[in-house]
Amino acid sequence: MRRVCFAVSLAVAAASVSPSAKAAEVVYAFSGTIFNQFQFSAPIPEWQFETGKSFSGTVTIDTSLISSSQNIVTGPGFNLTRYQGAITGFSYSIDTATGVYAYAPPTQGSSYAVGAGTDAFSFNGVDLRWQNYPAAFGGAPQLPVPAAARIGAYTPHASFLTLGSDVRPGLLGNTDPNVDLAALAGQLTRPIGFGDTRSLAVRFSDPALWPPGQERIDAIVMGDITKFWRVSPAVPEPATWAMMIAGFGLVGSAMRRKTRSGAVAV
Repeated sequence: MRRVCFAVSLAVAAASVSPSAKAAEVVYAFSGTIFNQFQFSAPIPEWQFETGKSFSGTVTIDTSLISSSQNIVTGPGFNLTRYQGAITGFSYSIDTATGVYAYAPPTQGSSYAVGAGTDAFSFNGVDLRWQNYPAAFGGAPQLPVPAAARIGAYTPHASFLTLGSDVRPGLLGNTDPNVDLAALAGQLTRPIGFGDTRSLAVRFSDPALWPPGQERIDAIVMGDITKFWRVSPAVPEPATWAMMIAGFGLVGSAMRRKTRSGAVAV
């Protein structure tokens, strides 16, 4: 019995101490439909986004990797904090009239803002964004965009995933970056036009026309997120699996030895 207990303890310890660089990662999935799309510049033939089309995607967050934070707004009734480095993965695909448009923006340039407060008409929720331009809009796009992600002359230069409300105070108690996004999304029940926002937005621009000193927006696609959930269970990493299997093997071996030693000879 002592051997069995030792083997069980070893298996548990192996699983608990095995290195897992992604132990804090949380993966969420979302889907919905496009409710608005338009171009500010002259229309281009490659633009095939349509209202009513569906989209889906995933976002991966690891708050243990936050590299910096900035209190954008701090006041008695509202706080907004932006975190850098928490988004480790972001991808989406959108149905179009001619096929599927898919893109996975680089995590570089991503940020994660959490707003909370008691003031009405102050943003309460979480805003995830990837932006391919300086914070002060002072120049051309900073990161290269693959040709497959372009729509004619248009380049996607900003993507936003927003879960929150501008009219319901107290939706979040604080600006803790570890907020459960699936639980937050479940609290948002009002239509978008009445204050709740569960949306994905992608902005496009023509880099050749990007003026210095400001952000250029030539077109935009906006979608209403109708489903948002946490992807689970988490899949153990290979190292964790190996340690667990080794531990279970020890348990089985110890139990077999105990069975043989306790057998009665006839």
